Amino acid sequence: MISSGRNRAYWEQRLRQQEYPTLEADTHVDVVVVGAGITGLSTALRLQREGRRVAVLELNRIGSGTTGHSTGHLDAHVEPSLDNLIHQLGRAQARLVVESRLAAIDQVERNCRELSIDCDFQRIPAYYYCETAEGREQVTRELAAAQRLGLRSELRNGDPLPFTIELSLRLARQARFSPLAYVQGLAKAFVEADGLLFEQTRAENIEGRSGQTCEVKTSGGIVTAHDVILAGHSPMLGLFSTEPRVYPQQSYVLGVRVADDVPDALYWDTDEPYHYTRLAMSDEPDLLIIGGEDHPTGSVDNEQASFNALEQYAYERYDVKQIEQRWSHELWVSADGLPYIGEVPGMEGVQIATGFAGDGLTYGSLAGQLLSDAVLGKENPWAGIYTPSRVRPLASAKKMTAGVLHIARHFVGDRLAGGEVDSIEDVPPGEGRLVQINGEKLAVYRDDRDRVRAMSPVCQHRGCLVQWNNAERTWDCPCHGGRYDAQGRVIMGPPTSDLPVRDVRAAK
Repeated sequence: MISSGRNRAYWEQRLRQQEYPTLEADTHVDVVVVGAGITGLSTALRLQREGRRVAVLELNRIGSGTTGHSTGHLDAHVEPSLDNLIHQLGRAQARLVVESRLAAIDQVERNCRELSIDCDFQRIPAYYYCETAEGREQVTRELAAAQRLGLRSELRNGDPLPFTIELSLRLARQARFSPLAYVQGLAKAFVEADGLLFEQTRAENIEGRSGQTCEVKTSGGIVTAHDVILAGHSPMLGLFSTEPRVYPQQSYVLGVRVADDVPDALYWDTDEPYHYTRLAMSDEPDLLIIGGEDHPTGSVDNEQASFNALEQYAYERYDVKQIEQRWSHELWVSADGLPYIGEVPGMEGVQIATGFAGDGLTYGSLAGQLLSDAVLGKENPWAGIYTPSRVRPLASAKKMTAGVLHIARHFVGDRLAGGEVDSIEDVPPGEGRLVQINGEKLAVYRDDRDRVRAMSPVCQHRGCLVQWNNAERTWDCPCHGGRYDAQGRVIMGPPTSDLPVRDVRAAK
């Protein structure tokens, strides 16, 4: 397995994962799904139950991407706020967004019950809170929005966390679960019903439609299908129509053992960037999952500092016994704040789901309903809200402009800048650096045994230069979120090929 980085998520450490075969021959199915996270497996299982023959392709292992590195929140609250959602869409459509998210949580609960998935699914309340008087107005506005949208909600003073809370909004009947155990359960049910599931299989290109079929070229053969579903969370396989409207972001997570008695609920604050907290599992009530310190991919020089800041946040608020886990994950934020789920404009028969921001588990389960209905030709009351062909210029303009400037700055500026160190000998053990040798910039990694690997730093997606992530030991593309391991192998799309290797001897 290609590691997703240095740090393993809490869910990986608790679960022994089932392994599935690699694709080794050309295959024909009704539907091919690219990505075996919550979106891909939710969609595949629904289609299979409707009589479709489905193949699922996964670059690494089931849930090894954003799903398995998320924090297991399921809630109807929308980033950045419900109040903003009403302002952007109007009450009627905003209510449909909330209804769709509640329906997604209900679907997860039904699957857990009907498929006997042991993932510690629990219905719990959620609290949106402020720590100072300055945040009271924001929380109060959110109460009014929640009530307008039909959410069971109330204001609470001074509870329930073991530090000073000025005011909180309590939302009833949200949920938490173990996301990796859940998708493993979906995969088991899918395969037991004769679904085709292939791990360690890289989807490289959609060859195009011929008659009634599409061909997906992979590292192990060609999969021919009537419909293609791109469920890898990132804007996969070079789809220009969605790529300019989603932006990669990093989020950081800690597993924190505490002496405090923390009620079982979801918590997030009014800070920017915000922090979020939950109990890890029912059998570990003294272990908290604490996340935050989000920032655009490639926008900081020292990702380890984000972990340090999150640890400081934890120590200032809880009686910390020990920090037991650290991990980070990548997510994609859309231009107008809602994900793109549905048929790719101009590509009949190709569906995509991307731009979930920090709500990937809720939206991923919802996408399973929307994408399967689209393939089956069924009407869905929420489809129009999330369609990739929508145009909301006022909501999108500010973020799209910032995104274009961010990409341009890295595409041009990173090339003009010199190397981070003067020579290969200056790269520390266990680290990577950009080094300029004889006019060529190289991405150089030196492992803990002093072995050196030099690569082209040019991301194989759109040509931006990758940057070293010292928290995860990965090479990350700041433009579109592609991620490579220390050796230059793709571990997260949209790139579909590895960083080209350079001869170290020639580079010295």
